[in-house]
Amino acid sequence: RRQRQMCIRDRLNNLKEAARTFNYLSEHNLLNYEDFKNHVADSADAIQATESKIQSLNKQLDAQRLLQKRCDVYRHCRTVLLAEKDAPDKKAYQKQHQAEYQLHDTTLQELSGLGIKKLPSQEKLQKQLQQLETELAATQKELTQLQADQRTLHIVQSNFSSMLQDANILPELLSLIHISEPTRQ
Repeated sequence: RRQRQMCIRDRLNNLKEAARTFNYLSEHNLLNYEDFKNHVADSADAIQATESKIQSLNKQLDAQRLLQKRCDVYRHCRTVLLAEKDAPDKKAYQKQHQAEYQLHDTTLQELSGLGIKKLPSQEKLQKQLQQLETELAATQKELTQLQADQRTLHIVQSNFSSMLQDANILPELLSLIHISEPTRQ
């Protein structure tokens, strides 16, 4: 008797899962297995594209941070160079700040190599950095949602495959949700 109850409970759970699967497929208009398989493939493609976008945004953020750092260094060194005008002994000042002079020249060459002719303002650089960070956060959130949807799709796919293999579950499911089975000719 206990074994029979467990069998009935398992069958009922299977029917409930099948009903959830059927509802999902109906809601997303995926009752054709080929359409469903294409939807699963599209989901995987969307995840891959979003992951690529995240990698690209991370590279852009790294480049932006590096640019911001170089601009800050250049500004600092330039301040030191401009202060030479007010120094009483220019030769001693240059000797004392030789490292800043070398860093200024190196940073200027690096900025020129990046195509920077006019130094962008600190505010502009910070705004660009914040925009990239915001876009990255939104893209990461999108990826999380796509991955959750993909997990759901894998469960539905497993259930869909089981439903196709179990010929007895469809008539039971249809009787539970009060849909008449199509007539067979």
